[in-house]
Amino acid sequence: MNNIGFKTKYDINIAFSNGESTLEFSPLLIKNHITYKVIEKDRKGGLRIGMGVPHLSPDYNREERLVKLFEPEPVRYFMNGQTFNKSSCVFALLIENSGNIQVENYKMYINFKSETINVDTVSKQRQFLDSFKYTYNTFMYRDSNNCVFEPPEQILVQTDRITTDKICLRPTVEEPQEIILKYEFVAKDFNK
Repeated sequence: MNNIGFKTKYDINIAFSNGESTLEFSPLLIKNHITYKVIEKDRKGGLRIGMGVPHLSPDYNREERLVKLFEPEPVRYFMNGQTFNKSSCVFALLIENSGNIQVENYKMYINFKSETINVDTVSKQRQFLDSFKYTYNTFMYRDSNNCVFEPPEQILVQTDRITTDKICLRPTVEEPQEIILKYEFVAKDFNK
C-alpha cells in the first residue's frame, strides 16, 4: 500500500458496441416457412425424384428442420451458395479500461435474464466450405443462455477497448419484451 499511495484506480466501462447502454430491436418472427418446388414428370409419366428434395426423402426430420429455422444465428450458409437470413438481434459488447492502471487476467461472465429467448454467438464463417480457423473470444455454455468472454490477450491497458464476438438472440414469443443482460467482470485484483 505504501508503494501504491492510493493513486491507482481500476475501472472499466461496459456498453454495447455503439457506446449505448440500451439497444432496441424489432426482429422478424418466422411462424411458418414453406418452400414449393416443381417436380418434373419423366417420360413414362412417373414423378422424377431428385436429390435434395426434403419432403420426398424417407429420412426427412421435420423437428430438426424447425430447430434450424428458429435458432438465433442470423445467417446460415448452404452448399449451393445460397444464404438464409433469419434477421436475429445481433450485437457485441464493448469493454473499455477507464482506470489509470492496466487490467490483467480478466474475463467476463454474461447472463441473459429471460426464458423467452434463444442466445448464441455468431459464426464468423462466410461460406459453406470456409475452412479458415477463426478465433473466438465469447463462448456459450451448453443448454443455457449464459456465456463467458475470454480474450486471448490477458492485458487491457489504460484507455484501450476490446469487443466481444457478436452475440445473436431470437425471441420465442411474439410480444415486446425487455431483456436484462447481467455481467460479472473478474480480473486480477479487481472485479465489477
